[in-house]
Amino acid sequence: MSLIDKHINKDNLHHAYLIEGVRDEITPEVFVFLENIGVKTSGNSDFIHVVMDSLKIKDALNIKARSLERPISEDKKVFIISVNNFLIEAQNTLLKMFEEPIENTMFFLIVPDSSIILPTLLSRLNVIKLKNNTTINQKQAEEFLKMSPSDRIAFIK
Repeated sequence: MSLIDKHINKDNLHHAYLIEGVRDEITPEVFVFLENIGVKTSGNSDFIHVVMDSLKIKDALNIKARSLERPISEDKKVFIISVNNFLIEAQNTLLKMFEEPIENTMFFLIVPDSSIILPTLLSRLNVIKLKNNTTINQKQAEEFLKMSPSDRIAFIK
């Protein structure tokens, strides 16, 4: 069972998920999840995968326009939008789309940190936090505590 499977109920899908974590780790898991629920991720004009450093207003307008199109080959349209930065103006552009879900359309937003998302938009998304930083920091802290005092001083330097 993947990390995504642990957080998403296949029998009761939400229209929009915000997944917080490392893009290169999360994206392949979302692809597998989608394939497992019957969404073709290749050769499917109703599957849109957007990867960019910063989502701007023009990008948001393009996504919004594509979301309003009817599905062509499948019964649902699926978007994976993976960004490092999501400009506030772009978030406001997409807000209405998430307030009033479009029938047969699902979104997976992947961001490194959910704090970049406006609270009004965040409240319309099903948030999944997959950041591994806590686990890494906890392991480092445990290792640090196991060190002798002189090794701790050397580590700090």
